[in-house]
Amino acid sequence: MGVARDDLLRLMWEAISDPGASSQFLKKLDHLVSPFLSESGKSVLETFLKSVEPYVGTAGLFGNPEEIGESGLEAFAGINEGHLMKGRRLYQFVLAMAD
Repeated sequence: MGVARDDLLRLMWEAISDPGASSQFLKKLDHLVSPFLSESGKSVLETFLKSVEPYVGTAGLFGNPEEIGESGLEAFAGINEGHLMKGRRLYQFVLAMAD
């Protein structure tokens, strides 16, 4: 693809770590991908990016980091030993099926 690994890593880091820069991520994505698309592909990508941009600009690419962290803590607060044992049995069952 002609894009340096460090550039891709920086692009992904900016998209994840800075919700304010997420719409900038979409512009960079368009810039990186467009040279490899046909005219109809470019049109589809442009339509998709325009439809997604308002949501990404508001909530960030992966959502608000504070809300995500808090929701995870709430979910883990309700876990008890019975839940862990069910999870362990399910994990062992899946391993046995895969064997």
